[in-house]
Order: sequence, then C-alpha cells, then structure tokens
Amino acid sequence: MRGKCSFSDCAFTEEDDVDVTKCSSCSKKVHHICSNAIYEGDLSVRVCSHNCVIALGLPTQSRTLWTSSAASTSDNQLTGGARAHGKTPRKSSKGKKKTSAPNSNKKESKQAKKFHFTTGDDLALLREILSVQPYAAKHGSVTARYQDVADNFNEHLGEELSLRTIKEHITDAMRDLQDEKTKKKKAVQDKSDRLESAGERLRHQAINRRCQRAQTMQDERSDCEESADESSLDEEESVNRSSTDSTKSGGGVTTAQVNAATVNFIERQRKRHKDEHELLQQELAFKRVKAENEEQRWKKEFDFRKAEADRSDKNGVKRLRYGELTWSYVKKSLLF
Repeated sequence: MRGKCSFSDCAFTEEDDVDVTKCSSCSKKVHHICSNAIYEGDLSVRVCSHNCVIALGLPTQSRTLWTSSAASTSDNQLTGGARAHGKTPRKSSKGKKKTSAPNSNKKESKQAKKFHFTTGDDLALLREILSVQPYAAKHGSVTARYQDVADNFNEHLGEELSLRTIKEHITDAMRDLQDEKTKKKKAVQDKSDRLESAGERLRHQAINRRCQRAQTMQDERSDCEESADESSLDEEESVNRSSTDSTKSGGGVTTAQVNAATVNFIERQRKRHKDEHELLQQELAFKRVKAENEEQRWKKEFDFRKAEADRSDKNGVKRLRYGELTWSYVKKSLLF
C-alpha cells in the first residue's frame, strides 16, 4: 500500500516506494519507519502521532528522532490531544533553557534522516545474522540475539537504527526469499506436469495403435475360422439332412451312403487346407520378393554412400565408415 504519510516530520514523498499501513488509533496512513520513530513496541501496533499513543494508552518514549521545532509541534499536539481526552498534561520539572537567537538557516526545521537499505547493507546484515544466529537461540534469548545484530550493524554503518526496524527488514527479506523459492518450485512443477502429460498422451496413443493392430489381426483370424466352421457345419447338416430324409422315406441309411458322405467331407476339408496353404505360400513369396527388393535398394544406397565417402576421402575429408553393424541392422529391418 502506498500513499501520503500522516506523520508531521515525514521525509518521504508519495513517489517513494516505502511500506505504508494504517494507524491503529485514527486509521490514517503512516510509514513503518515513521511509526517506529514515534513508538517502539508491538509490531501489530502502528501510530502516526503522540496523540494516537496517548489515545491507545501506550507508554511514551524518552528518546526522540526529530528536531526541536518538530518536538515543540508534537508537544502542542500532545497538549491538545490530552485536553481533548479530558487529561491534564504534566509540566516538565526541568526549567526552560535559554537559547540564543538562531540564524536564518537554523530556523528551518531539520527533517530526520531516513535510512534506505542497499545491496551492500543487506549483505552486511546477512553476515551479522549468520554470525550471531538469532534464529538458533533458545526461548527467552531471541530478542537479545537480535539486539546484538542491531548493535553490530549500527556500529558497522554508523547509524542508529532501532531493533524493530532491523527485525522488520529481516522478516521482509526472508518472506521475499521464501516467495521466490515457492515461485521457482511451482514453475519447475508446472513444467514437469506439462512434460508428464505430453508423454502420457503419446504413450496412450502408441498403446491404442498397437491394440488396434492386434485387434484387426485377431478379427481376420476369427473370420477365417468362422468361415471354416460354417462350411463344416453346412456339410454335416447336409449329411444329416440326407440321412433324415432317407429315414423318413423308409429306405434307411446304408453304409455306402455314410462312407460317401464321409469321403466327400474329407475331400472338402483337404481342399480347404490346400487352398489355405497356397494362400500362405503366395503371401510368403510376396514377402520374400519385397525383402529382396528392399535388400537391393539398401545395397544400392550403401554402395552410393560408400562411393561418396571414397570420393570425399580423396578430397581430404574424413571418410565415413559403414561396418558390419550397419549392414546387420539393414538385414534385420528387412526381415521384420
């Protein structure tokens, strides 16, 4: 969330990319850093002025991060806020110090210097975290470890950053790293899912084609067997019909008729087997001719490539070798 900060001494502009949240008392927008300058305490509480601190009943700070003019303005706001809430502001026991007449340059209120973390600052903070290891501390000593990190970091940079500011920056950096890691893991998983789905689809297509070919061959065989069974059944029915007709006529079935029907049936079966054998021989002859043609074509292509390799060898180009492995592969492909 971005917007104008309600803190009176804020040094940021609306164009600066600084985290902004709502005040816990008046719901006005305030920067995280400005809230830390007013009140250092629970991270869930945000305030934009001392009036909001008093309204929430929070303890006030003795240390301030703004100039004397800003402090006087905040004191006036405190007085007005206290009167608005029915409270009488306490007067300071210290006497007023006499101040000399300030120059024209000193009349301007000096704004508090805001700190922006750079890449070098992040690396220095990371080194301190790895050295102190606050995340590995036992219960009750985590805050002390983080305070050591803040002290070392401030001593290294010569700054006066609060523990809350440094801890918030560490939390935000860890959250960003975790989000980036999650995004990378999700991208890898999505790519794996896409590749797996594509491979699964191709595998299913190959299995379906193989099953269709096997089903076609099985259907052809079953058709041949059904035709043979039908022919044999027709012959048996004709024999039975003739025997039944002769029995009904009163003549009966003689041994000669039975033998003749049996011989006729055997002859038909023999003829059918002979026809099937001839058909199989023709199919084998066709495959043999096809294999010979393929062998001749592969041999011509092999000779052509060998001639090209010899010609290239004469011109100084490295010769391509075609060994027995290639020729055996060609023969295997012709057989299948």
